[in-house]
Amino acid sequence: MFRSRKYKKSIKYRRLNRLTQRRHRKYKYKRGCKTQRGGNAEFIERKIKEIFPEEKFTLAFTPSMTSFDVYNKGETDYKNLCVSFTILYKDNSINVAISPEEYKRIPKSISIHLLSKCIITGSSTLEKIQLLAHELGAMQINLEDGSTIRACAVSIPLSLLDILATGESWYNSKGYYATNYEAEKVRNIQILARNANEFITACIDFAA
Repeated sequence: MFRSRKYKKSIKYRRLNRLTQRRHRKYKYKRGCKTQRGGNAEFIERKIKEIFPEEKFTLAFTPSMTSFDVYNKGETDYKNLCVSFTILYKDNSINVAISPEEYKRIPKSISIHLLSKCIITGSSTLEKIQLLAHELGAMQINLEDGSTIRACAVSIPLSLLDILATGESWYNSKGYYATNYEAEKVRNIQILARNANEFITACIDFAA
């Protein structure tokens, strides 16, 4: 029996749709599964714990935001936060849990909200994030640096001397630039142009 090209094409698409539905049924979102935005949370947690070993670090996970906070193991009150980051996916419309094999093929990035000296240096923490990005197949790392230098309100988690000496922070020297890098650089130049006594006085007033 002769079948038109259009009919054959519709048969082909129906078969593809059935395969897609089976795949989604196989990895469908399960109640209580800590997975959001198309990622496999257990796979991510396992990789994080490999890089940040449990005997030294404590991991806190927020499923609704796919956000991870890594703390110093010795701090039971969770005050000593080493790094806070979020796994971001290119397609946020995916709401089904998927296998680790499929997860590796999804374009993703890591957005760092906080990076501070913990039981290791900030540089070592950043190197661990680089390793994690490689393990997860992340396309890029975004450093969302909210710390800016203000002469009248000095509250800086980054190295003040490095920025004042070079106009850049330690992570800039490693090739990372915050989203507010240009504004930060202009502000650093303004600080460098100020009278040293004025700057020291501002620091003393703030500390008091």
